[in-house]
Amino acid sequence: MLKGHTKIELTNVKTGEKKTYEKDNFVTNLFRDAMQPCGVYGDLQQYFFGNKKTAKNTLLEMTRGIVFFDSALPDDPDQYTLPAGVNMIGRGTDAAYNGQDTTLGSYNASESVIENDGTNVGYRYVWDFTTQQANGKIKSICLTPTDSAKIGFGKSNVVLDNNGVSLWSKRLNANYSNGTCYPQYNATGDQKNITWVDFSKNRLLRATSGFTDDPKATGNLFVDKSITLSEYRMPINTRSIFDSYNYSERANMTADKTYVVSMPGELQALCTTTNICRGYSTRVDHKNGILSIILLLEEKCSVPVDGTIYVWEINLNEMTSTVKTYVNNTGYIIGNSDNYRYRNSRCIHELDDYILVYIPKSTGTQKLCCIDKNSGACKDITLMDGSAIPFKNDGFFDNGIRTGNLMICTRGNYIDSTKITEYFIIDCVTGTLKNIEIKSNNGSIGSGSYGYFYDYEIFSEDRKYMMYQEAISYLYPFVFFTINNLDTPIEKTDEQAMKITYELTKE
Repeated sequence: MLKGHTKIELTNVKTGEKKTYEKDNFVTNLFRDAMQPCGVYGDLQQYFFGNKKTAKNTLLEMTRGIVFFDSALPDDPDQYTLPAGVNMIGRGTDAAYNGQDTTLGSYNASESVIENDGTNVGYRYVWDFTTQQANGKIKSICLTPTDSAKIGFGKSNVVLDNNGVSLWSKRLNANYSNGTCYPQYNATGDQKNITWVDFSKNRLLRATSGFTDDPKATGNLFVDKSITLSEYRMPINTRSIFDSYNYSERANMTADKTYVVSMPGELQALCTTTNICRGYSTRVDHKNGILSIILLLEEKCSVPVDGTIYVWEINLNEMTSTVKTYVNNTGYIIGNSDNYRYRNSRCIHELDDYILVYIPKSTGTQKLCCIDKNSGACKDITLMDGSAIPFKNDGFFDNGIRTGNLMICTRGNYIDSTKITEYFIIDCVTGTLKNIEIKSNNGSIGSGSYGYFYDYEIFSEDRKYMMYQEAISYLYPFVFFTINNLDTPIEKTDEQAMKITYELTKE
């Protein structure tokens, strides 16, 4: 077992006054969970072994980054993914840095120890921060994978001199074609991707009919009043789902069971022959096994001011249907464009506690808002400095990774690139858009025929380090190897330099 210890030294460069803070921290279950079969073709062991990574290199890759926040993180080793509601103050990678990004410090290679040198130190990482770097109130400090620190956990500036990391560089299966026989559930056609991987029952579910691109009546891409869910039984707790299956075998796999789930009568009454479900937005709650389908029933896939947002919820454990409703409290019409008559309308997205919506330019404004699902309260999404999102053109915003109350999206051609990075995080708790440093890389899942970041899924429970799309698995980058919530918050100012020493030793 590993344990961690953090030492923080603040030195006033004008007076020479030094303050030191020390505290032990806990190691999360990130590494333990990452070494389990991920449930979709490929796993982390395959990634490291296939790339001839030694145990030492593996540990370094997963730990030699640091990040600190203005708020405490969950004091739970199983909760190691980035939560909503916290803001990154600073970070450090495995390299020195002297650029313009004030969130990024420098790795001190001369003071760091990578192998036991007789001092009983297994790994000692040291980072230095100048008076201009990482200023603010620090309440938590974490070790994180090196690439995660390079990407960052959300910042206000658009400095990209550290850019070069592809979020999807950690693809866990050998070939892109391994997953192409399973299109996404938002793709055209009836055959959809994995809807839910149920580790407790060793099964996966797919929607095999009901989401269709048949332009019946006046609708276009829509959801039928009944959909078919197919169940496949596989030993996913002991190996990857698609082990021993090649491309053609997977394409012709036979379901063990099928379920037909019908829309509740309340919703069916709204879906007349002249008013087909013109658009929809899907979400899977992997923790609880819930498939949610937001139905955009009005003309041009709109939701009027004070109108009802209808959600068809399917309990994937019981195969039962219910209706959830929310009110459009934004003060503006949502959607209102044929652009959203689509396989997965991108004007509205559901998260754990919020409905995130796009207000189109035709309303006289243009913005993103989030509606609290419990209270109904609505707030605008702004930049971290409180200014409005600088839209350039009218258009949808792409879905991406949704986890908790965060969503990672791509900028596309709709937002000013001088203020927003190519990819960004929307935090519905803080109500802010945060920049991250990721580059697009053609040929990986980062850019495909359905657009950037299009509908990824994050596994739940003990596989949160994994995400997948089209039966291809990847590593999720916004994670922590250790967490240290400080007993006393530290306020770093522009008169102080800071040194952080982080040690990992065996208990």
